[in-house]
Amino acid sequence: MTSLSHPQLSGLGRNPAAPEDLLVRLAAHSSGRGGLSSRHGRLPDAVVEALLTHGGRRPPAYG
Repeated sequence: MTSLSHPQLSGLGRNPAAPEDLLVRLAAHSSGRGGLSSRHGRLPDAVVEALLTHGGRRPPAYG
């Protein structure tokens, strides 16, 4: 789904021509992670590691 607050980051995350280093940086931003999650195919290992480091798309639940 495209982020309404940062549609450019979301779109970059879905771009199949985006270089790996950009995808790693996008993993640090929630809108970028949203775009990455809707990509087809396998993500490079460095991108997967960055996603695991920065967590999911939703903020943590408290309580």
